[in-house]
Amino acid sequence: MLAPLRHQLAALRIVLASGSPRRQEYIQNLGIINVELCPSTFEENLRIEDFQNYEEFVEATALGKAEVSGY
Repeated sequence: MLAPLRHQLAALRIVLASGSPRRQEYIQNLGIINVELCPSTFEENLRIEDFQNYEEFVEATALGKAEVSGY
């Protein structure tokens, strides 16, 4: 599934805002090896009900993690 994109992903700086060893394992199993782990201190307490859709919820969570981590 990701095979056609691997060369593009290899050129990117990918930051995983998670300290989860299992999540890191998932990423590595996809063949993406250029991943920087940066556990976030973002308090994941956003309520999905406060967003119009799941995409907005995920984006707000990702932005919150990036801001707290200084990215």
